Amino acid sequence: PPLVQGSMHEQEASSRIVAIAHPFNQVLFVSEQLPGIVVGTPVVTEGSFPGRYIFVTHNTNMLSSGTSAMPPTGHFSVLDMVKNGAVIFTESIADVAAPDTIFPYGPLGVSHNPSGGNYRAGDSADAGEESNTNDLVAWTSSENGGTGGSGFVR
Repeated sequence: PPLVQGSMHEQEASSRIVAIAHPFNQVLFVSEQLPGIVVGTPVVTEGSFPGRYIFVTHNTNMLSSGTSAMPPTGHFSVLDMVKNGAVIFTESIADVAAPDTIFPYGPLGVSHNPSGGNYRAGDSADAGEESNTNDLVAWTSSENGGTGGSGFVR
């Protein structure tokens, strides 16, 4: 259904992730419906499990007016490529925040294989080198669709 502000349809907005093998144009999977609208570009893992996990932020109630009982709410989900794009984890800002700090999520920022701070690991083939096979993903929770000045980083 179309999204019309103030209608029941805005509560029903949903998104899907479609994975395609390029350059063969083979559809690998179409995910189950995710509530709300995806923000930015989904991130695919490159570290320990390259290509296996897909991280995505998505927001619900984005068309709600200031008088709505349902504030715009951010969600972070992890899809598993091996399980045909099944959602294996979801966290909602409504699950972890006080009601007056519930904002939509912004797009994901990612650091594949970070090499600084406390994220170093010693699994390199060269004994003197350190590397990290993890991916670090962060996003904001703030007004203006997750891009505003008030809020916090997740």
